[in-house]
Amino acid sequence: RRGGRGAMKRLLSGQSIVEVLIAVGVAVVALLALIQVATKSVSNSGFSKRQAVATGYAVEGMEWIKAQRTQVTWGQFYISGIYNLNTLPGVWGSLVGGCNATIPNTEFTRCVNIGSASVTPDPGPGTAVQQVTVAVYVTWNESGRISESRQETVFLRY
Repeated sequence: RRGGRGAMKRLLSGQSIVEVLIAVGVAVVALLALIQVATKSVSNSGFSKRQAVATGYAVEGMEWIKAQRTQVTWGQFYISGIYNLNTLPGVWGSLVGGCNATIPNTEFTRCVNIGSASVTPDPGPGTAVQQVTVAVYVTWNESGRISESRQETVFLRY
């Protein structure tokens, strides 16, 4: 009988070591999952902050364009192209072509894509209406990929 009790103690102590190893493994996996969630949360928070700033720059650019529409003739406003809005020019005629520089002291690039067209309203035949489609977009590099915030509107000749 004594041999039976000793064997039972050895079996129970071995079982305890296995239980401890399994518990430690589960704790490590749970801790790694929590660290991953926290890291992703911080990353998303940073992206949201940059997205909000970029949207503010895009809105500012669109507001400048809307103000210019009231200050220039339709003939001056009716243009097409991609222009740099990193520093808002004083007047419509001083827009600079291209989109390759950042807004001063930031990581953001702000551009405007302007498309002009004459369209015939639906339904059926009618008088063609001139329109200018404007898209102000702000881009930045987010973890190796380009992110964008965009504001769009259409101006009709009146």
